[in-house]
Amino acid sequence: MEDRIFLDTNILIYLVNRDSPFHYEIVKRFKDILNEYELWISRQVLREYAVIMSRPGIVENPLSSEEVASDIERWESIFQVADETEEVTRILNVKDFERFKDIKLITI
Repeated sequence: MEDRIFLDTNILIYLVNRDSPFHYEIVKRFKDILNEYELWISRQVLREYAVIMSRPGIVENPLSSEEVASDIERWESIFQVADETEEVTRILNVKDFERFKDIKLITI
């Protein structure tokens, strides 16, 4: 499995949030890519997920802290997690974007 995909926070939210108009399409697409690609998220994505999914007013049915913690454990078991290190920051430096030329963009 050579191809890698980085998933942003909104994808995780749409996977879980059945109230989202994108939920069913994302679930379908996720099932299609789950075993075909190496899937990546970051610690930042996990933090954003926790904040968004637990806040009333942001999502229609916010999750409890226990549910968010359980989801994060599940995401960590499914995805590769990019830790925040100096190397990751260096890779994300604008001059180094050439290193991302092989990343595929998946749209809904």
